[in-house]
Amino acid sequence: MTTPLVLRANAELVTAAYVRTIVAAFSTAVGAVLQGPDDQGVVQWGPTGFVQFTTISDPINLTVPLRHSVVSLDIWAANTGSSKKPPWNLAYSIAETIIEAQFDREWGDNHAVVSLPAGYPDARVTEFSIANGPKRTPSDQSDFAHLTMECGISWHGLSA
Repeated sequence: MTTPLVLRANAELVTAAYVRTIVAAFSTAVGAVLQGPDDQGVVQWGPTGFVQFTTISDPINLTVPLRHSVVSLDIWAANTGSSKKPPWNLAYSIAETIIEAQFDREWGDNHAVVSLPAGYPDARVTEFSIANGPKRTPSDQSDFAHLTMECGISWHGLSA
């Protein structure tokens, strides 16, 4: 009989859970994979935006189980109407909401516990900061507004 693998927190799961707490009130979608249009050609997240994340760096401290990850955030917005003009105002509003969240708590005293997917123990975020402000990414054929920015997130997994 084999022992099942223990599910553990990782930088992308923690970042997704933390960013979701920031943008949830606005129904902004958060995920690792940008969702395309549905069968009717409608981008469901278009009116509220989408935040995608990719780990850039995830150094491991050999003496303390605290991670200081650097994660790229891609902020997407799409027009769902007849306009082909990318909704830059929506993309920037999402980005600035995430930036403003770093000032909501006393510097260095975050300690927010985030819930991870079923089967994973929760994690504690001890610090969240934006390393670089939003930058426009050239539009593709779909005319989405696309911004990128990098954040630093310090965290550790909690015991199950």
